Amino acid sequence: MAAGGEAWVGIGRHGYGSTGFTVVDVETTGFSPQADRVVEVAAVHVSADGQITGEFCTLINPCRDVGSTRVHGITAADVAGAARRAARPLQVRASGRM
Repeated sequence: MAAGGEAWVGIGRHGYGSTGFTVVDVETTGFSPQADRVVEVAAVHVSADGQITGEFCTLINPCRDVGSTRVHGITAADVAGAARRAARPLQVRASGRM
């Protein structure tokens, strides 16, 4: 549901084309691109008619303090078993849409 409770209908008419769009969220240990690291990457594909058609989410162990858990809700225990910093670039795929 969009803000205000109305459903997303006819998104294709608003310039998103027939394939929809992908929303990407990245959580980090802080705000500095030089000093801070990524702890989570998530993506959701939304079709032209507003349906969620693909999802992806992964935690990444930053090999340091996770930063403000109050901001992103991710704890050191959450990332303890996660891959250590992406050894190779993250590959995100959901039926060719992401």
